[in-house]
Amino acid sequence: MRRCYLTFIISTLFFAKIWSSSISYEKYYHNTTIERGHVPKMYRSWSVDFPGYKPVAYTAECPKDATCDPDIEDPNFHPRFNDYDGKVDRRRLKKQMNGKHKSYDMNGKYPLNPNGRTGVTGRGALLRYGPNYLVQVLISRLIKLFSIFCQSIFQHILFRGQSVREYIVIEPENADDLVNFPEDFVDSTEFAFIPPKLYDLLLKELTKSYDPRHAKHLLEKTFKNKVELYRGFVADNRNTDNAWIEALIIEYNDPKYKGIGKMKLNPETNSMHLKWQILDLKFFVDSINKVLSKSDMSRASKIARAVRVFFDNLKAGSPGHIYTALRVVLSVASLGLGVASIAG
Repeated sequence: MRRCYLTFIISTLFFAKIWSSSISYEKYYHNTTIERGHVPKMYRSWSVDFPGYKPVAYTAECPKDATCDPDIEDPNFHPRFNDYDGKVDRRRLKKQMNGKHKSYDMNGKYPLNPNGRTGVTGRGALLRYGPNYLVQVLISRLIKLFSIFCQSIFQHILFRGQSVREYIVIEPENADDLVNFPEDFVDSTEFAFIPPKLYDLLLKELTKSYDPRHAKHLLEKTFKNKVELYRGFVADNRNTDNAWIEALIIEYNDPKYKGIGKMKLNPETNSMHLKWQILDLKFFVDSINKVLSKSDMSRASKIARAVRVFFDNLKAGSPGHIYTALRVVLSVASLGLGVASIAG
């Protein structure tokens, strides 16, 4: 059985690697008709001179419910890049292995995307110049059956012994869409291991069944069981030469229904359309396969990066488990990434 999953992943890696070998970012910048400056693969790195480089400058208006950096040429704007800047952490995410921040290069006032040229300069559609932290949250509980005995039989017959979990997901608009997990941008990951908007929504849902004080206690209890699944750069179509996304994917598990697992969710009555959904091994494989079957080149390269993450985690021994690693693959794939590279 596990050999079949590995064969599937290796096949995915093989085709995705071929498709991604000649791909750069999508031709048009995210949700615009702005055409990126052409960047041949050999000139992506900042270490290679590119005299004919003509990127397009673009900075979107700040969303009404967000706080954004002003224009970098604003005389009153003095960001401290590669440093903790007030409430905004402008450092890259810490490395998983050594816990250190790796610096990014600067070109005068402008931070440079560590993965190279993108064909667009400015802040783009992102909130900050430099790194933008995107936190994605996986919240799970073991499926609750009417008895431990029945649960054991159920797992072995239908799921070959795997622990069957339910996850909080965003209900997709279309049945064929890939499942999405709750996510949001934060200015720092030192303390915000769950986006504030998501925290507030979960607390609101819990207070429908419990008093506010106890509801908060249930949340805090769940958030003590934190497992970090992935952290690092993601090749998203919103990235520019001077602004990029770095993702942190965290799982919180409440196997015994002592915390957030007690919560009931109706996607029609909460603002983020959250619901509990069973995600077993077959679901993950089918979901990834579904993406590939509908893929254009951009989608294929997203999976390429996801599979690279899978192997990175497998080699490191953490999570070190095929089921866990597949959760990482699907989670990364569902971020809505732009084009990614195996060489990353």
